[in-house]
This record gives sequence, C-alpha cells and structure tokens, in this order.
Amino acid sequence: MPTSIAANNTYCVTHLFEPSSVTHYDTRFDSTTYHPTPCHATAIETPLNIGQLEPGQSVLIHSAAGGVGHAAIQLCQSIGAKIFATVGNQAKVDYLVQTFGIPRNHIFHSRDESFAVGLLRETGGHGVDMVLNSVAGELLHASWDCVAEFGKMIELGKRDIGENGKLGIRNFLESRSYSAVDLTHLAQKRPRRAQALLKQCVDLYEANMIGPIHPIQAFEAGAVQDAFGMVQDSSHIGKVVVRMPTDSSELVSSARATEVRLKSDASYLLTGGLGGLGKAISTWLVERGARSLVFLSRSAGQKAEDAAFIRELEACGCSVVTVAGHVERIIHLAMVLRDSAMATMGHGDWVVANSPKVTGAWNLHEALQEEDADFFAMASSLVTVVEQPGQGNYSAANTFLEAFAQYRRMLSLPASVLNICPINGIGFVAENAFARKNMKAQGLWFVGEAELLDFLELAIRLSPSTSGCSACGWTSTGQLVMGLRGEGNLNSTDSRTNWRRDRRMGFYHNVREESTTKSSSSSSAELVAFLKAAADNVDVLDEPGSSAYLAREVGRKTFSLMLKTEEDLDLTLTLHQIGLDLLMAIELRRWLKQAFGLDMSVLEIMAQGTLEAFGSVIAKALKERFRGA
Repeated sequence: MPTSIAANNTYCVTHLFEPSSVTHYDTRFDSTTYHPTPCHATAIETPLNIGQLEPGQSVLIHSAAGGVGHAAIQLCQSIGAKIFATVGNQAKVDYLVQTFGIPRNHIFHSRDESFAVGLLRETGGHGVDMVLNSVAGELLHASWDCVAEFGKMIELGKRDIGENGKLGIRNFLESRSYSAVDLTHLAQKRPRRAQALLKQCVDLYEANMIGPIHPIQAFEAGAVQDAFGMVQDSSHIGKVVVRMPTDSSELVSSARATEVRLKSDASYLLTGGLGGLGKAISTWLVERGARSLVFLSRSAGQKAEDAAFIRELEACGCSVVTVAGHVERIIHLAMVLRDSAMATMGHGDWVVANSPKVTGAWNLHEALQEEDADFFAMASSLVTVVEQPGQGNYSAANTFLEAFAQYRRMLSLPASVLNICPINGIGFVAENAFARKNMKAQGLWFVGEAELLDFLELAIRLSPSTSGCSACGWTSTGQLVMGLRGEGNLNSTDSRTNWRRDRRMGFYHNVREESTTKSSSSSSAELVAFLKAAADNVDVLDEPGSSAYLAREVGRKTFSLMLKTEEDLDLTLTLHQIGLDLLMAIELRRWLKQAFGLDMSVLEIMAQGTLEAFGSVIAKALKERFRGA
C-alpha cells in the first residue's frame, strides 16, 4: 500500500474499516482504472471469510449506503444471498432500490430500533443468518436479536467494544456466534494474512464479483475541508474523493509554527518562580527540553509544596537548584504587592513594591552582562496599560521593566517583557478570591494557563535582539500585552470595563465584530453571560432551569454540527438518537473545551444519556471547576 502522496492522483476520503472512522486512503482512481478499496477488504473479510456466507442465506447490512455497505451489497449479491439493509433517510432508500434492486420492504430505518421489528416481520420471526453490525448501544442489542439460529453477528464498529459494553448471552444457546473485525489490527499483527486479503480483493475484482463504489463526489485538494465535511454529514452516499493537482505548487499552504525547544545543557534562572504562574512556566520549560532550573526567591525551596514540586521536576530528569534570597540584593517573575492610594502611600510601601522588579532586574542585568544569554524574559502586568486604583507603586515597577526591556535591546542584549492579564486557575488572582472578584467586577479579561504559555513562548521568540535602535520611540518590539479586551461590547452602557473611556483605547471603539448568524451570536453572548455569572456565584448552577439551559446549548451546537434546524430539538433524546457520530463528537468535544473549559473524551460524550442528563453533568462539572478556582 502506498505511503506517500503522488501528483495527478485522486485520494479517497471515506469510511474505511468501520463506519465511524474517517481517514485518508491513497488509491488511484480515474475513468479507466479502478483498484479495490479497504471497504472491499472489510466486506470480503466479514461475510465471506469469517461469516462463510452461502447462497440463499440472508444478511442484514447496516449503513448500507456507505462505502462498506456498497462493497458488502456487491459481494453478497454475487454470492446469491438475500439482502436486508438499514439507511438513514429516504434518498438512500431510493438509491438502494434503484441501484441494487433491493426490495423496498427489505430496507429499514437505521436511527432507531424499528428496523428489528420490520426485519422480524419480513422473515416470519426467524431473523437473518448474518448481521454486519455498525450500530451501537440499544441498536446493537436490537441487531443481536435479529440473528437467526446458527447465525452470526460480525461487529464492524468499536464504540461498545471500547466502552466494554455488555451483550446478552442467552442468544448463544441456539448456536449463534459473535465476532469482531479490525483490519488495522489484522495488518499490524498478521501482515501475511492482510496481504492475502488484498490479493483476494484483486481476484474478486478481476472475476467481476466486485466493482467501483458509486456515486463519487470529487473535491479539489484546496477544498479538502469541504470533503471531510461531506463525510461528516451522515446524509452523503458512496465515496468522497480528493483530487491532487499535477502541479503541487497550486496547493494553498500555510507556514507551520515550530515550537520552542530549549537547550538541555543550559541553565534557566527563574526569580520568584515557585508561585502559581512560576510552577506552570517551570513545567513548560522542562517539557520543552530544559534540564537545569535555578529558582531564586525569598523562600525558594522552604515550603512543603515546593519540595513536592521539585521532586516532580527531578522525576522528569531535571536538575533543580533553589536559592533563598532577595533578587534585589531569567525569567524574571518576582513581585510584591502593597496596595495604597498615592496620596496616602508611605515610602516603605513604594520601596517594597518596586525593589523586587526594579533593583532585581538591574542586578540581574549587571550579573549576566558577561553571559551569553539566549533570552531574558520579564513579567510585567496589565496594570501598566489598564489603570488599577491603589496600585501606582506596582504599576511604576512594571513600567520600569518595559522601559528596561527597550534599554537592553538598544544594547543588543536579549530582552522581552510580557504584560500578564488575570489567569484562570493559577497565580495570585486564582489564589486570592477578593482580587478575582474585583477584577471580574471591572470587566477585565481572563485567559487560561495554555494561553499564558503560548504568550510566554512568543515572548521568548521575541527576546533576542541583534541590533541596537536609537530611534524606536515608543515602539517596543519585545513587549507583549495579554488580554486587552473587555468581557462585553465596549460601547455598551452596561460595560464594566474600566478603561473603555481611556483615549489611548479609542482604536478599540472603532472595531466591530460582524456575525454571519444573528441567532448563533445571540446564543453565544447569552452563554458567555451565563458562565460569567456562574463563575462569580456557583449557586447559579443550582437554580431551576440552569441544567436545562446548558442542555439546550449542547443540543443547539449538536444540531448545528449536523446541519439540522433547532425546531426538532428534543431534550429527552440521546446524542445517539439525534444521530451524532464519532466525527461530530470530536467537534462537540472541541466546543465543550472552548465553551466550558471541560475536557471530556469522545467516549464519555457518546456515553451520555439524554440531553437533559448531559446538561446536569455539565452543571456539576462547572460547579467543581469554579469552586476549585
């Protein structure tokens, strides 16, 4: 089987070894030649090799309008078997009748258990000799009840197997059998057997027992996303292919960012780096290759939690040195807060807040002048851009760091500074409920740990400076500002963002976010407002209607993924009854992560009960998350 993509070929994007999986398969295809696809290999392995299907026997083929279904119908008809099938809509029913001559009363609906009632009616209660199964949950059990005496059910899907599902064993009493097929596993563990299977495909093709799978919907390579979208849409029939151009330069490509990799033979100094943000950054440094970290802070290594964290780093192969001392007597994270109004601020409060950053940064600069540092990243704060009452001393200290970064870069020394906004889950704001509530009340934007680390990576990339600049003015190419946005529309009278009237932010008042769909925009805004209220007061999630609201949002998103209208939304249905497959579940998983910050596996999502029950699960998970924050 080819392992590389060649020009002027057409590549299939299709259901391969099971109807719920999607992958690329590079098989040449044009109007004059045809090579059997893995769909045919699956069809041959199941009814022919494992099932030993004989002429005159009967078979139920689920999802018969897909690639595997097509191949199975071809093979079973060539053997002389009686075919029953399930499909998802009337167009597919008409297609099977017109293309394969399958009687209308042999075709049933695949989305509910009605197919079992219809099949048993048509077979006089006996069932079929073989079921090629690709449905899951209750539909699997209904399929199992459709197997006749001495019959076989062959499993093509993996959902129930992966979830360690149960199967009623009473049916085995009448000599029924159950088998599963995974051609990927076969190819990996029995390569010679897989080779023989592919040869069998070619032999059957040459004997005219199998042929091309139609209809074929072709897409140009630049529209590959549309091709996958069609496969994801359960209403498509047959094959979807992507045609590669003869000239590869015609393909649209985008540069792929390479992640920062750190030197394993260098040491990385972090001042004040054992706090919440420092631990997240330290872990990230080790993940990116750092194997020697030096922590300098007032109490470095003296706390019990520090010892546990250091053991964790050392378990990853990192050497850790802690130095308890004052950075003022390279990642510079040191900070001390001593909030006070400027009019009443004592000199001691000013010095305490300024020394760690101002004197500390200068001392590091002096001590490292002879060192060939790769980067020098400093942590400033959003308060230098967005005024925070009572933090004039802290703002002044951070403003120094921003100017200091420009000074070092003028000397052709590496330097970058990151204006950090509030971070969800870690750091001072996460550990201080009052500070979090105060910042929320001001409409400040919060980001997650992942976003912080992305900004840090960019700051490290921007840190090196190869030439001086004496006329850069206010511009600082080594400074990054995080989270400079509001919770809502800045022009709204209800906006609590305290800097929306700042003349320096006038640019943001001229930015308008256009929405292509008013209803989806409204729903998104309502969800954001709901989650913000729940974060401030978790009791909101216990109110009547909260779980139902979350269930409706999940339902709306699911229907959107399936290109369905919300008119059919029923919260008593399960995701499986709605028709959600594993591909769409992957998209739903991504949305749950973005919208709610919940990391659920695809199997967990598919295993949920009704949408109502799913809403309750999300509400419970949000309560745990917000209380933990």
